[in-house]
Order: sequence, then C-alpha cells, then structure tokens
Amino acid sequence: MTSTQYLHPPRPLNPHGKPRRVGFEFEYVGLELRQAAEIVRDVFGGSIVEETEFHWRVLTPQLGEFSVECDSKFLKEKQYEAAASRLGVELSASDKARFAEVLAEHSDRIVPNEIVTPPLPLARIELMDELNQRFAGAVPDSQLSVAPCGLHLNIEVATWEVSWILAVLRAYSASYERIVRESDVSLLRRLFPYIKPYPAEYLELLERASYLPDRWRMIDDYANLVRTRNMGLDALPLFGFLAPQQLAEHDYLEQELIKPRPAFHYRLPDSRLGDATWNVADEWNQWVSVERIAEASELQRRRLVS
Repeated sequence: MTSTQYLHPPRPLNPHGKPRRVGFEFEYVGLELRQAAEIVRDVFGGSIVEETEFHWRVLTPQLGEFSVECDSKFLKEKQYEAAASRLGVELSASDKARFAEVLAEHSDRIVPNEIVTPPLPLARIELMDELNQRFAGAVPDSQLSVAPCGLHLNIEVATWEVSWILAVLRAYSASYERIVRESDVSLLRRLFPYIKPYPAEYLELLERASYLPDRWRMIDDYANLVRTRNMGLDALPLFGFLAPQQLAEHDYLEQELIKPRPAFHYRLPDSRLGDATWNVADEWNQWVSVERIAEASELQRRRLVS
C-alpha cells in the first residue's frame, strides 16, 4: 500500500459528541533523543525540556505535550545506579553524569527510543508523515532494520456500547492475518510475544453468533481468556477505564503496566520511522478498515434483531 490519504472512520465522534482523537507511539532507533526532540519541535512547534538524559519533552502551544524517551525503564528511570550500588560500586555525581552520557550516546543504536504524542484530533494526524519525512533525512539507512520497532495507536472509542466494542474486537480478529500480510509486519516482531493474535479459546467465543454479553461479562471473558496486554489489539486500557475495580480483581494481569484510557491500544503495525518509502497513513487506514468491517457487522446485527 502506498496511499498518503488518511481515511475517516465511520463514526467520527466520541461518546461525548466531540471529535475523536488518536495518540501515536513511535519506536525508533538510530537517532539520539535530543535530535529526535528537535525534529518533533520543528514539525509541531513549541519548546524542548530535558527531564533527564533519557527523557525529553516537547511542549507545543496547540497540541499539548510530546514525549521523547528511551523505551527502557532500566535507563529512563536510572535503575543502573541502583544496580551499581548492589554490586558495591558507589558512583559519584560526576561518575553518574558521565555514565549517563555514555549510555545515552550508544543506547539509541540498540535500545529502541520512543516518541509519544498527545491525543491528536483526526484532522491533524497527517502531520505524522511529515514527522517521518524529517526523520528520513536524519536516520542512517543502516539503522532502519537494526531493531524490530512498533507503532502503537491509542484510538479513542466512538461509543461505550458493548455491541460496538465487541464488533471492533471481532472485526480485528478476522482481519489480523490480512493486516499482517498487507502491512508486511516484521517477522522478528511476530516472533516476540508482543503482538500475538488472540488465543484460540477467545477467538472461538467471539465467533459465536450467540455471544451477546453485557459489559461485565465482556470484560471478564477478555481478562480470563486473553490474560495479557501483549496482543496486536490490547483492550485492557479501555476495560481498565470502563471498570477499574473489576479489572483489578484479575491479579494475574500486569496491573502496573495497564494505563487506563478511553481508547483501544492498537499495537500491531511496525514503525519504520525514518524510511522515506513508508507512511503512517497506510497503518492508520488499516485500522479504519477494521472499524468499517465492525460498522457493517453491527448494522447487520441490528437489522436481524429489529
């Protein structure tokens, strides 16, 4: 696919009747955090704030706060300092500063960094491809395939209706193999346990025409049968937003990693940030295709029950 037009989802408004928004998380390698933050500022405007060597913020006047950070808690939260202490190595302030400088200089070649956008209006998401083109002029070609990087989309839901949420989950599960094929999702990412298809038992449940749960049952079934956030479409942030106490009862889930939000966490696409032949529109349009399938199936269901 080589389209550059961002398609519109069937339902453009959120449950409050306002335009829906989507946040992007780009993993990338091959560019230092400062350089990446400068590119983000050049595309979106605003000012740069250095929180640490491994976490930068770009404050934009209209769109909100962007984060540019190392995608590793060990570095971002400076856990290496505690590790050194446990080994009996006490680092002075100057040692810590120098050590962090060396790590920051080399980590971008092997540990993915990440750009996290604020929730953006759909009318502004075409800027994502401008961001990619700016990266294309800065990232060495040799770095583009060093690490399997992902693009995550946090897509605000259109409604709280269980039937629509379920229709999206069904449409996504039916589209998984097609999207993997058409988007040419990296074999390495498919081998890692981060973007798995839903388990067979849950897929079987979704395929039952008689499966018409209420919200409690839908969330409980997902938590019991899926059991992890490492899915190409992760519904746990949405369910954590809708029913935080209910989700917290499932103590086997990685509760500390679930960030409740009124959005689907779509993790399947690759991020090829810096590849001039890639565009974000293609990945977004794959998601829109899922919502269109969901909308068609939901309209059909309503005809059958009316």
